[in-house]
Amino acid sequence: MSRPAEPSCGGHSGSSEGAGAEARGPRSTSPGVLRAAGALASLAVALPACGGGEGEDTSGPAPRGEEPGAPAEQTTTAPTGSGTDPTSAEPLGWASCANHHWGYTVDYPSDWYTTSLDARTRCTWFARERFELERGTDGPLVDLEVRATIGSFQQAARQLQDPFGERVVAREGLLIHGLQAIRFEKEQTEDLLYPVGTRSYGYLLNHDGAAYWILTFDVPGQALPYDANKEVVDRAARSLSFRQGAQ
Repeated sequence: MSRPAEPSCGGHSGSSEGAGAEARGPRSTSPGVLRAAGALASLAVALPACGGGEGEDTSGPAPRGEEPGAPAEQTTTAPTGSGTDPTSAEPLGWASCANHHWGYTVDYPSDWYTTSLDARTRCTWFARERFELERGTDGPLVDLEVRATIGSFQQAARQLQDPFGERVVAREGLLIHGLQAIRFEKEQTEDLLYPVGTRSYGYLLNHDGAAYWILTFDVPGQALPYDANKEVVDRAARSLSFRQGAQ
């Protein structure tokens, strides 16, 4: 399912002038490693190459807490350390972000930063600090990632049953607003997309047979607040909604 990263455009898009926070650079991974990575490979989609994306965002990143584009439309062991019940009420201070290409809307902390290169990548990456996107590379490592993947929910669910190079720490089936979902936590046992010891926590949701991931990572050597981000993932999973006819 993976594909090699296309050549870079030689510059960065999605950053704004005067951004003081340190940017996290995009990650790059060989096609052979991604092919063997199982579930992680399904999440690693190269950013579109120069001029190849539809609805390209040429206005630069939105201010913190805003996303350029149309307004949002409304619509078996428990994982260790999950922060909140995903069916609890939404907290104050959150904003909505709509991806009209994939047809979903998700909530995120309003003081976080999000940016994109085109319509397909809107509302995919959210972080406490500003980050940059570079065409032709894999997506950046951020605090919260939301992604629609090619392939069915059943195919994605099988990757959580017996992942390659990972062990499942926890896996639980549940319903979120009537949608079938799996809450999971995994740990890498081999060097794949990230080094050994990397943990991932999140949800796989089924919308009309399609797979949607909401997740965060704990990567050795990276200062991401994993426990706090797990709480954000719980909230974001509860907020995910779909416009009518979305596929």
